[in-house]
Amino acid sequence: MLRLVLILAVMIVAMAFAPAFVGEQGFVSIGIGSYVIETSVYTALIIIFLFYILLFILERLLRGIFGIPGALRRWRARRAQKSIQQGAVDLLEGRYGQADRNLVSRVSEENRSVVSYILAAQSAAREGNTVQARKYLKSAVELNPDAELACGMMESDILLDKGLWEDCGRVLGSLEGRYGSEPVFLLRKSVLAEKLNDAGTMLNLLPVLRSKKVFPEQKLHEITILASGLSLETIGEEKKVWSLMKSLPRAERSEPDVIALFAGRFVKLGCLEQADSLIVGGLKKEKGSERYLKLAEEVFRLRAALPGTLKRLRKDFPESESVPAEVLKAEGAILEASGERDDARVIYERILKNGQDHAVGLRLAAILENQRLFEKAVTLYRSGQAKS
Repeated sequence: MLRLVLILAVMIVAMAFAPAFVGEQGFVSIGIGSYVIETSVYTALIIIFLFYILLFILERLLRGIFGIPGALRRWRARRAQKSIQQGAVDLLEGRYGQADRNLVSRVSEENRSVVSYILAAQSAAREGNTVQARKYLKSAVELNPDAELACGMMESDILLDKGLWEDCGRVLGSLEGRYGSEPVFLLRKSVLAEKLNDAGTMLNLLPVLRSKKVFPEQKLHEITILASGLSLETIGEEKKVWSLMKSLPRAERSEPDVIALFAGRFVKLGCLEQADSLIVGGLKKEKGSERYLKLAEEVFRLRAALPGTLKRLRKDFPESESVPAEVLKAEGAILEASGERDDARVIYERILKNGQDHAVGLRLAAILENQRLFEKAVTLYRSGQAKS
């Protein structure tokens, strides 16, 4: 357009100054068939200029007329964008019915986007309308198939929140073939397995959850404990207990609560020697460390007759040294479980002299009641040293 204007300007200047340059007035003659039109150069320039202005106005007018549909579409798009923005604000402020109208109802179908459908689904879910929320998510996937994973994860979250485990499992099952290795998918699958207490799935997922770094180590450890505990409840053979423990990562097998969990199962199965050797092995590797003391605390909770463990504890912390309270508690629990209540009572009283420990107080009170020393037991309860 600029080039055309410049060319026209050069032509006008040339036509205007050429006659003056040669000293002639100059005429323009235009022949159309048998008709001839003659006029001066300056008059012709004025006519050409006016004709250009007329064509310019006509071009603008035609462009405006033919551009009405496009302008209307742009206006609708701007209105839809404002409506979606207001719907997002309504969603954040808890006006879910209004949010639904602004996000979908007041937006023409051609201007709806994946974002508007997802926000509308979130609004419907918060309002408790799970069916409508799932319909919105389905519409979002139909609009953009690339949003299938995101919409599937949101749908699974909605179903998990509502406790619809089976429906959630079907949604994840439909996505597993295409997105089974995605961290967000693995996250939802592990959460569903926890809700369903599906120990097998949790244990199978642990290696890939760790390799993909889906969870922090602490969460992975919690999943290990939960899955192992659920699996152990169904195991009634010593060999299978060992097999399950060996299937865990080496780092997990050395954790005090994992050792205590498997040792506890051995105790329930009556395999005290296996439980004893398992705990002794854990104590050997961690002498005096924080993990050692945690394992000693677990032994106190376990309360089983474990002579090997008692021997190991006394070897590591003889009476001539300062013995940590956790070690004393473990020794007392083993002696109590072994029927040596007098020795256990002495140890528990020693612990309570150094400070309050309600769990120890309850154990001591139970021993005193068993020995028919009711006055001492009552004194212990009244002092607040023995309470749950």
